[in-house]
Amino acid sequence: MFINTKKYIILLFFSFLASIAYSQPFDLIIPQGDNIDSLTKELKSMQEVQRDIALEKLTREPTKLDAYIELGELRSAQGRLYEAKRFLEMALELDPKNLRANHDLVMVNYQLGNFDESKRRMDLIHRYHPLSDYEREKLESYQSRVNTEGLAGIYIREDSRNFREIMSVLEATFPIEKYPKTDVKYRAEMWTHEDNNKESINSTVYSTTITYTADNNNKFAFTYSPESIRSGDVASGYSLQGLMGRDTMKLGLRASKNLFKDNLYTIKNKLTEESRAITIYGDLHKRTRIMQGVTLADISDKNSRRRYDSSIIYSIFRNHIPFITTNLSIWDASYEKQFDKRGDLLNYWAPSDFQGGELSFTWEKTRGVHWWFGLEGNYVINRYKFGSNNIVEEKGPGATLYTNYKFAEGSIFLTLSHRERYYFTERRLEIYGSLHF
Repeated sequence: MFINTKKYIILLFFSFLASIAYSQPFDLIIPQGDNIDSLTKELKSMQEVQRDIALEKLTREPTKLDAYIELGELRSAQGRLYEAKRFLEMALELDPKNLRANHDLVMVNYQLGNFDESKRRMDLIHRYHPLSDYEREKLESYQSRVNTEGLAGIYIREDSRNFREIMSVLEATFPIEKYPKTDVKYRAEMWTHEDNNKESINSTVYSTTITYTADNNNKFAFTYSPESIRSGDVASGYSLQGLMGRDTMKLGLRASKNLFKDNLYTIKNKLTEESRAITIYGDLHKRTRIMQGVTLADISDKNSRRRYDSSIIYSIFRNHIPFITTNLSIWDASYEKQFDKRGDLLNYWAPSDFQGGELSFTWEKTRGVHWWFGLEGNYVINRYKFGSNNIVEEKGPGATLYTNYKFAEGSIFLTLSHRERYYFTERRLEIYGSLHF
């Protein structure tokens, strides 16, 4: 039996408000390059001075902070970067503003390829240790280089309805030098939709996304994404979304309009769906996060739907890295109509009283500097009505394999999955490669 959704939402929301939340530390980084400018020279000089100080400290008993920093530097010099990262994070727990520990962790994260973490850490360094205007300009130019990224990939999905989708993608993200908190992403998607291998429809999406990142907790994006179908037919598409709040609680808002891709019928008839969603994210404590979302949507054939989602995520860490993550999700959704004007069932899935739940466990493992692996096991239960008062139940296990290989200029990501998805079984393959410029 599923918990009454409205009571569950209220209970979850007030539990969140009554909880004590703890923010998690951010990681850091300053990039390196072949060009020797004044900032690079200053950093190198700073490093030499710090090492002289470290040698001086050998004549007296080191503090716990000094020991952690020096162990981190030693592991970094040996190429044992994950151990170095752990010791430096332990040092920052004692003194979050320590310039030497911040600087060393910046370099370690850069060598590990954690570019997003490094950008966040540079913001912290700016706040704790202000730079001159010239040095700040140079540092922001480094950040711009880290922000520039190209991506290419392929996505293949098929299900037990004999419906298949194949999508190839090219994407490029560029910073706007005049506005360092803003970047632009251009994306091209080439889709093939097939039904029983007998009929297929091709479509193309060219999208542009402008993202403004005010700080670590506040971000806004607009995407314009029209989709061309067959010979010149175009379905308009866009999304407007924002994320705002603080470290332990955020509010997400989204409004969008896109092609309704339930099957070939909805694609051929260019049905579109306009949706509005609101989601609350909160940290009960540093290892537990909750999410509560509400979605309202209208389809261009005058049908509409509503959906409520609740999730609790708990992570177990080992050496400051997520080791096992548990996710419990519950949803409740319903379409307003299941029949067309003639009284026939609609040509797409539009259930009423659709309730479901999923429990998943994800295991993560890093191997060396370059490899990351993840394995997720899940079990899904769905119950719904469609065209009658009989309750249909769909349930079953699933599994997903993730692997990622990082190198200095980018990464390669692979996903394989086989799982239950609403009223069908889904198989998925995704391969993406990215390059940082």
